[in-house]
Amino acid sequence: MKKKYNFIILRSVLIAIFVAGLSSCIKDDPERCVDPRGNVRLTLSLDINVSSRSSNLDRYQINSVRVFVFDAVTNKYVSDNTGGPYTPGTEYEMYFSIPAGNYHFIVWTNQDDIIYKINKDATVSNMNDLELYLDSGSGNLISDIPDLLYGKSESEDPVANNGVKIEKYKNNHVQVVVKPDTYKINLKVTGLPVTTDIYQFGISDNNSHYGFAANNLVEGMTTFQHVRTCTQSGGQLNTSIKVLRLTDNRSPILSFKKDAHILYQDNLIETIKRAYLISGDPVDFGEIYTYDIEFSYDTNMEMTVSVNGWEYKHITGNLE
Repeated sequence: MKKKYNFIILRSVLIAIFVAGLSSCIKDDPERCVDPRGNVRLTLSLDINVSSRSSNLDRYQINSVRVFVFDAVTNKYVSDNTGGPYTPGTEYEMYFSIPAGNYHFIVWTNQDDIIYKINKDATVSNMNDLELYLDSGSGNLISDIPDLLYGKSESEDPVANNGVKIEKYKNNHVQVVVKPDTYKINLKVTGLPVTTDIYQFGISDNNSHYGFAANNLVEGMTTFQHVRTCTQSGGQLNTSIKVLRLTDNRSPILSFKKDAHILYQDNLIETIKRAYLISGDPVDFGEIYTYDIEFSYDTNMEMTVSVNGWEYKHITGNLE
């Protein structure tokens, strides 16, 4: 019985010391009350310039987030952590416990070593040598790809090499702005004779490798293809293809065909730019991530191409 009373007394004393210390910590210097989950709280936000004009991530399906931490001076690996799915309408946050110093935080969404792989073992590599790449498997056909977003922390203060300055005995908040590397191409065809025939859409490209340090696109990769087949519904053909980054200097090929007969084939970038030329303003691939492309046939079976509402008459044979 005496041992039981001694244990109760000891436990009460320890709780009283903890409560008193916490109260003093909050009263005297709240910044020194480091969160038990870690001294770094990292949150994500979407680039405000995307076409949704929204800073939240609700429009993307994020099943996981992987964060790599590198020393800002040496660019050597420090640690990494993987977080779970993003819940729409909430703030995405992760916690880290790392020593004081200047760091780069590199964020990739949906990096799972199945579709989006890393070229080297990050734990023994320099940030500048690391790349994330799309693995097409044994063939060159790609199924639906997860939403890929990238972010890198940038300090508001002039610290070494733009690294974020972290203090060990302080609650540090690091916000990383992520930007999409995936684009959605919605495809529609109207005006075709009503049939049960199967049609095929395809987009071929080779934009598969991205750098960690600056998210630069590495050229010269193996060409892969996104292919969708569909039949008419309500007199229309409708499908969607999610592709990796579109930029002015790329040449992805968009095709639409029935069996071996090609009904449309052109440079996807030029298709989009040609339509936007009608608007008088150039298309900004850094802000617009969804493109609704419609092929409309008239009674003479001549085709008009529309991209996000801007249209032009298609002339056969202008493949670039």
